[in-house]
Amino acid sequence: YQYANDIKADMEMSFGSVQALGAVFSSAAGTERADSGYYISILDQVREANDRAFGMWTGFEPNAFDGKDAEYANTPLHDATGRFIPYTYELKGKTGRDPLTGYDKPGIGDYYLVPKNTGREFITAPFYYDVNGETEYVASVAVPVKKGTSTIGVVGGDLLLQPICDKLAELKIY
Repeated sequence: YQYANDIKADMEMSFGSVQALGAVFSSAAGTERADSGYYISILDQVREANDRAFGMWTGFEPNAFDGKDAEYANTPLHDATGRFIPYTYELKGKTGRDPLTGYDKPGIGDYYLVPKNTGREFITAPFYYDVNGETEYVASVAVPVKKGTSTIGVVGGDLLLQPICDKLAELKIY
């Protein structure tokens, strides 16, 4: 029971960080405060403050972040349509920023598509993920970014699961 509560507390802290990001991004999207550089730095800061999260990300529907997708087409942390889709990570001392990949494809993109389509928070099943040449066991937690009742984007975090696996492996029940 104690170990389960410890793990639950770790996961809730990570989910709480992503929920807070959802509120922050929701209040800024579509306003003059929608400055991509500033909000990328917020993703970095939240990632750095959460030792379970190695990656933080967000993705927005067309023109939902700042209404300037056409200006940002094919620029860093945007795709060919100009959608704002930054992914920021730090793993084993290596940091990086890339645009999200596969977010619009069912299956591989469920981390984005499920919360976008349902308007509800979501956690993926654990999976192995390659980032910057390192393969890690992770789960993604995601929260819809809403304006009124419409989901205009998703914000999320990628959580390292190996520390939890290591903690469970050390258990001596009896």
